[in-house]
Amino acid sequence: MKIFLALVFFGMVFLFGCVQTTQSDSVMQDSQGDKMQGDSMVSDSMGDSMGDSMIGDDIGMDDSVNHGDSMGDGDSKQTDAMNDSMADAPKSSTAFGPTYERYTKAAFDEARAEGRPIFLGFYANWCPTCQAQMPVTAEAFKSMDMPENVAGFVVHYNDAETNAEDNDAARTFGIAYQHTHIFLSHSGAVVKKTTGHLSEADIIAFAKQAESV
Repeated sequence: MKIFLALVFFGMVFLFGCVQTTQSDSVMQDSQGDKMQGDSMVSDSMGDSMGDSMIGDDIGMDDSVNHGDSMGDGDSKQTDAMNDSMADAPKSSTAFGPTYERYTKAAFDEARAEGRPIFLGFYANWCPTCQAQMPVTAEAFKSMDMPENVAGFVVHYNDAETNAEDNDAARTFGIAYQHTHIFLSHSGAVVKKTTGHLSEADIIAFAKQAESV
């Protein structure tokens, strides 16, 4: 009888221990499952955050590209405006066609060496007649009727911009007054020397005369 009771007691202890172990394993499994679910949520959150960051980077890159295009357009407009301004400026004496520019001895000597007829317009910036003459002369040199190989020069005379080369040219051609105009032939001979205002037609006619000599 005692042996039977002892076996029953040890059997109950054994069953109780198994139940506790099973419950403990279940709790551990539930805890691990919760942990894995939490890790999955964290991973999903990190993935969403990285995705948002990449989208933000793409948007930033697009904005940067668009901003760059805008700056390029601004630079392009600025480049076009500058080119338009240069197109209206006097040309170099080495350009093809009639030219009209500020007098320098080097440019004058180059035109002489090329055998071009030459126009010299003596100008003072304080002189009303000279100021009125300047745009008329410029238009004459833009005209299709102007001989294509004429070299025109503005020579300052007795004003704040007059330099030593201007003075030398004035002495060479015996200039006594501003708004004096001289036309030279291919050989450098004076074909026409006149003072006062000249019309566009006058300038073209005298240039053709200088070219034909």
